[in-house]
Amino acid sequence: MHMIQSVGILGCGALGRNLFHNLKSLKDVTTECFCRSIEKDDSLYQSSVREIEELFHCDLILIAVSDQSIIEVGQLLTTYSGIIAHCSGATPLHNFNGKSGVFYPLQSFSKSVIRSFKEIPLFIEGCNEETTKQLHSFAERLSNQVEKLSSDKRQKLHLAAVMSQNFSNHLFALTQAYLEKEAISFQALIPLLEDGLNNALHQNAKETQSGPARRKDTKTLDIHLSLLKEEKRLLPLYKQLSESIKTYYEEDL
Repeated sequence: MHMIQSVGILGCGALGRNLFHNLKSLKDVTTECFCRSIEKDDSLYQSSVREIEELFHCDLILIAVSDQSIIEVGQLLTTYSGIIAHCSGATPLHNFNGKSGVFYPLQSFSKSVIRSFKEIPLFIEGCNEETTKQLHSFAERLSNQVEKLSSDKRQKLHLAAVMSQNFSNHLFALTQAYLEKEAISFQALIPLLEDGLNNALHQNAKETQSGPARRKDTKTLDIHLSLLKEEKRLLPLYKQLSESIKTYYEEDL
């Protein structure tokens, strides 16, 4: 099996930058990138190429662009003879050149913070057995958690990530705004939130559920709804989530 020794990255956003810095730390692996526009004072400038074709000598090209641009970018690589892998959780495997795959890190990234891939789960898929083996072997150099996963299961995992992390973060944001408006410190909630998250992650979240909806405490629910009557965002969310909690546990009766 041929070992991947050179990597080209398409895209210099949050994911592309995190990939680049992690790959640069690997011994015996050369890494280059292509960005549509990059300034000379950018840390990636010295390792960037001016044309996509300048990456065609690489063993692997990683497509780290927005989901809606993956197919368009991949079609520019049809004459490339190495492995092409996109890095999206929601996009199915697309066979661009007979050596295509997926190289999906399950994490949120930002341009300003470079995360180590060592503890980030990497999910691999290839269009054939040889490509899958090469991607899996290479991924193990970056992460301690590498797993083969089909497009169908990866999309469902991505959906679960959005619902559990993105949705809960949105609730935090709405709650912070609500308390700020009421001149109450959000810091008071931190011990409760940390304990609740720890319980949910390390126990059965269904069994650790608490709150007035779980207890069917209609008096408290009515008080809360009254307090939220002017909150156009929070009021419908409170109603829907409370109803979901109530019916979820009623199904076990």
